[in-house]
Amino acid sequence: MKARPIKKLDPTRPLGENAARIIQVRLDELLALAPRALDGKTKAQHDMRIAAKRLRYVLEVTGFAFGRSADTARRRARDLQDILAGIDALARDGIVDDKRVAITGGSYGGYLTNWIVSHTNRFKAAVTLRSISNFVSDDGTRDGAYGHADDFTGDIFEKHDLYWNASPLKYVQNVKTPTLVLHSDNDFRVPIEQGEQWFRALQHFGVPSEIVFFPRENHNLTRTGEPKHLVESINWQVYWFERYINGNASAPPPDAPARAITTGTQDRP
Repeated sequence: MKARPIKKLDPTRPLGENAARIIQVRLDELLALAPRALDGKTKAQHDMRIAAKRLRYVLEVTGFAFGRSADTARRRARDLQDILAGIDALARDGIVDDKRVAITGGSYGGYLTNWIVSHTNRFKAAVTLRSISNFVSDDGTRDGAYGHADDFTGDIFEKHDLYWNASPLKYVQNVKTPTLVLHSDNDFRVPIEQGEQWFRALQHFGVPSEIVFFPRENHNLTRTGEPKHLVESINWQVYWFERYINGNASAPPPDAPARAITTGTQDRP
């Protein structure tokens, strides 16, 4: 694990104001606990720049991504331990209120978010974006057919059990963390059925959850999406954490004026 603090916190302020609240797991880039340093030396995408005005990021951990390695199980376990170790270290220093921590991420970060909440109940809330929940169905529907063969040293027909064992959906009955699922209609790298499977399973097991679809968007929603959708994706994340981290049960969802479906599903325009 490579980690470094990226914002010096004021020790005179109450813990409730200093407490880190969100973990961001980003493909090939970082794990972060809000707010991030925006000093010109640290890259921060627009979503984190906006969130930093409301949430506190204090730790960066690099090196997460799907690898080209047969040892996928050990890699997942390592990534989970890195994340939990980072929280533990900050909690020992009195920086993090580890009872008010949430997790979010996209692509591999979304997959890891799903994996983590199905293996620990430590997090108070989760937002998963463009995430894999079921490797078996993903490999049969994604744009690069059987594209995870290198990760599992074989395709789904040769290594079916490995694919299923690595799928968060297998362990969804363990999830207790309130989870928001964000997915793009035209995501062909991680097809929309991945988000739908995860959301339906969460609902089946009584986990507080909502799903939001973004029309016309692909796997790069939070990087190159339509401006309206970039704003909406950020607002949905802020809403979810306001509700489950800050405990504001009356926090209005971004689509509140037109909201008619009680299941939490946003209609596709």
